[in-house]
Parts: sequence; structure tokens; C-alpha cells
Amino acid sequence: MNGIKINKSQKLLYEKLGYWKSATLLDRWNNAISLYGEKEFVVADRGRRCTYAQIDHEADTLAAHLEKCGIGAKDVVTFQITPRSEFIDVLIACLKIGAVPAPLGMCFVDDELKGLLSMLRSKLHISVKTQTFALIGSPVGHSGSPAMYNYCFEKLGFDSVYVALDVTLDRLRDAMAGIKAMNFRGINITMPCKSAMQKAISLQTPQKPVWLPMAAECQSARWKYSEKVL
Repeated sequence: MNGIKINKSQKLLYEKLGYWKSATLLDRWNNAISLYGEKEFVVADRGRRCTYAQIDHEADTLAAHLEKCGIGAKDVVTFQITPRSEFIDVLIACLKIGAVPAPLGMCFVDDELKGLLSMLRSKLHISVKTQTFALIGSPVGHSGSPAMYNYCFEKLGFDSVYVALDVTLDRLRDAMAGIKAMNFRGINITMPCKSAMQKAISLQTPQKPVWLPMAAECQSARWKYSEKVL
């Protein structure tokens, strides 16, 4: 990470005194998983209870999500999340892909928040207000949907992100559990998962469609995007 300097003499001293050890936070987390996997780890503010293994599974799903967003080693990921299990999900997911987790207080808003993000060179900011949408199926690497929707979100000022997640049929159940756990706002499903989901979905009382108010605006933004790339 650019801008961080470590005093080598102090580093050696801390290592000698045993304050700093060679094991990373991710090493310690993986060790905890092997020792305490099925034991309870988190009781969130809303009463949700999770084991080490559940958090690890959710963090794996989110890590794949972050990589699809272009986040990699040494990239700074800032986040503002109230005391809930998702805070741990984001923290562990960052460690899994080598990104730098940078939690920020909920008190930072507007220009002060923008200044912090700029100072930290944040590659991605996640807040409790950020809504996540996804395309799931396999293969999806060729899909233009993330580029189109993210362009729309940016132009329309929506605090949202759209990603393509490569999910094979044998991992569909696990993927849906992760998507539900992380409160995705909505998903698009393509083959080979589409047919399986059609059989699994149970019809419920229709609610007012949340996408309709923005559909026309997204259509307009999509045309602008098409003109941009062609």
C-alpha cells in the first residue's frame, strides 16, 4: 500500500519482544476455523447468531464478489457498517484477497467522508446504504451487464453495485445462501442456474416492483453507455 512506512528498527524490536509475530491475521483466522469451526462466533445487534464456519463461508462469497469488482492485493476497501455480522464478513473477505480493510466511523458523512476516502485512496467504499445486485450463472465472465448497470448507477447517483458471479449448478444452493445472508438487493439468473431456480421459486403475494421507477432512467442511461463503447 502506497504511503505506509514501517520503522525497521522498531519492527525488529517489536518482533524481539514478541509483540509482532510472523502469523498474519488471516493465518490466525484460518487456525480459528480449524479449531472452532462449528462454535458460535458472532451474535449481531439484530440477534443473528453465526458460527466461525458460517462467517467463513459468507466471507468466501464476498471475497469472490470483491474480486469481480476488480479489488485485489493492497487495494484499500473502506466500509461503514454498524455492529452486525456483515462487518466481520467484509473484514475477513478483505484479508482473504489481500486487500486492506479500513473501517470508518458512521459519523463521517458528505465532504468529510469524501476527504477520508481520497486520503486513504479507497478503491471501494461499502456502507449499510450500498445496495448489491448480481448476475449469477456460468460462464458469466463475458457478460456486459456489470459494466452497463454500474454505469447506470453512477450516472443516476445510486449507491449500488452490480457484479457477475460465476456459479455452477452444484454450488447454486451455497451461492443463494450467501446472497441471502449478505442482503443482496436483487439478482439476475442465467443458465445453467435459471431452470433450477424456476423449479425452486414459490410464488408469493406480489409487491410493488422496486425496479419500475428506475427502469426508464436506466434505459436512457443504457443508450448513453452503448454510444460510449461503440
